Amino acid sequence: LFRSFVGIGLNCRYCDSLEVERLQNVRMIECRRCRKKSWFTARTLFNRIRRVRPWLAAIWLLEHGVSLSSSRFHKLVGIAYSSALAIIKKLTMVIQSRMGEEAQDVSSSCFATLLLRRSRETPARQHPRSELKVTDSESLSSSGKHNSVERAEPDPGSSSTLAHVPESSSFVDPGESLQTFRGTGNEECQASVLSELSESEEKVYKLLSAEPAHFDILCEHSGMDTGPMSAALMMLELAGLARGVGNDRYVFAAPFSPFSRCPAEVPEEELLGRMVDVAVIIAFVRATFQGISRKYLQNYLALHWCCLDRSRWRPGSLMRECLHSPSFTYRDIVSYVSPQVVKAVVCLP
Repeated sequence: LFRSFVGIGLNCRYCDSLEVERLQNVRMIECRRCRKKSWFTARTLFNRIRRVRPWLAAIWLLEHGVSLSSSRFHKLVGIAYSSALAIIKKLTMVIQSRMGEEAQDVSSSCFATLLLRRSRETPARQHPRSELKVTDSESLSSSGKHNSVERAEPDPGSSSTLAHVPESSSFVDPGESLQTFRGTGNEECQASVLSELSESEEKVYKLLSAEPAHFDILCEHSGMDTGPMSAALMMLELAGLARGVGNDRYVFAAPFSPFSRCPAEVPEEELLGRMVDVAVIIAFVRATFQGISRKYLQNYLALHWCCLDRSRWRPGSLMRECLHSPSFTYRDIVSYVSPQVVKAVVCLP
């Protein structure tokens, strides 16, 4: 750790002199000019840490594209689960702070299927997805990001083609699992899609929502037998209008709902890229964490970026960012809440 600080230029915190030397067996340096002593980890991410090696191990693994969960990491390095959780969260906060212009705005409702864990923000006796009821405007005003509501159209020539979400995107109450989930301002697109469906397919399509609905419940509300229901769902899945999420449950997956433009106005390659990008992030999070809370959704999106973008987060890059990063306290971690419109970076492995 000391050699890493020397590599970026370790100076005296009192006179800014570079003529410093490390005191033996401690994390202190002494200035040869003013003869004052100071901790070389002060005012950095490593301020007041007890054991250095778990931090270096976590940084090294992330720099080499290894996705880490706190439960896996604490067993790997032999530290307490709470310590492993704090290390991972602080590192993801450093990564998150480096999300710049390449990051795209995405509604957190696009990741609703991942929200399976409760947090301090989850209302009592409600599903973790109930946190998504907060409107985008309320979230943006509380975080002081009013200007981000005005989203620019994505550049078709850009490699970052993650879905932009319309300002009027809607969310379905988990208690109303069979209510129709539709984006507003897409009536022509919806009419075009519905005109190509059979009567049974249209009936099932209107019952689907963003909240998973069980096969038996769909049969009950549609009045259809299991055979016609299976056929209708299969045709909707082939058309990209429905998606199975396991355990005989299905969700609405119309291509126009997450986007600010009608599909007819978006090039097919760009539309496909947008849908795949969100699916890749969801698959990554599921494979490592199974389920997450909405409170820390932004941290997991940052972790996905670090593990997959090997050109930006090559060996040594995360360590440099940590050396320049300020310290995060336990209160910073507990009080953090992901905005309703989160940022994600499109990247290739």
